Amino acid sequence: MEVFSWLIPFFPDCQEAFPTLVKLSKVYDAAKLRMTFHVFPLPYHRNAFLVAQVMFQKCHLMFKAAAVVSAVKEENFVPFATGIYSVMDEFGSAASNLTEADVVARLSDIAASAGVSYDVFLAGMKNSDRNMDARISWKYGCSRGVSGTPTFFVNGVPVAAESWWTVAEWKQVIDPLVGVSHTRTARSSFSNSNIVDACPSGRVECHYLPGKVECCKPGEGCIPNVGCRC
Repeated sequence: MEVFSWLIPFFPDCQEAFPTLVKLSKVYDAAKLRMTFHVFPLPYHRNAFLVAQVMFQKCHLMFKAAAVVSAVKEENFVPFATGIYSVMDEFGSAASNLTEADVVARLSDIAASAGVSYDVFLAGMKNSDRNMDARISWKYGCSRGVSGTPTFFVNGVPVAAESWWTVAEWKQVIDPLVGVSHTRTARSSFSNSNIVDACPSGRVECHYLPGKVECCKPGEGCIPNVGCRC
């Protein structure tokens, strides 16, 4: 099975979700779970777009728009992305007065610390194909209905996961799909939840995702990962 995550550099929720997703990729055998990170750089977010170009230059690409991570092969994507998130504040409002050359120079230092050579980095900055990869990545996300980050898909189906989810919350979604039994009904297993005090008479509580509960109307069923549906 495959987990797709659309992320953007320099966004707090993506910064929060990324380490957990990397840990999750190591929990399962590579034959069971494939973790794919899609970069969703807004074309008008200059600094994020520049970072995306570097990521595409170094990583093996999927559909020319994804960095593939498994428990056995991570290339330089994970350390580079980790480095970017660790200095994220430098590229927010504090970088508004920096020129593009200033930003590129700072990114080259981060890339070098993650094992991306300056030659590889510079080639990515000058390569029109890498620029197009970053554009296509954003367009591909839009074509799949992605309008914000982080956004998650499991086997092509959107999942309303939260950036604060731990590996334990993710396992409640993935384990049943890979043949591992999992109890999903205990209230105590949910943290940061939106659990209601009680559903109105005639409605049934539907615990469809960790921290996600709906009250199903008569005639509706509780569908895991989705919620109440007829």
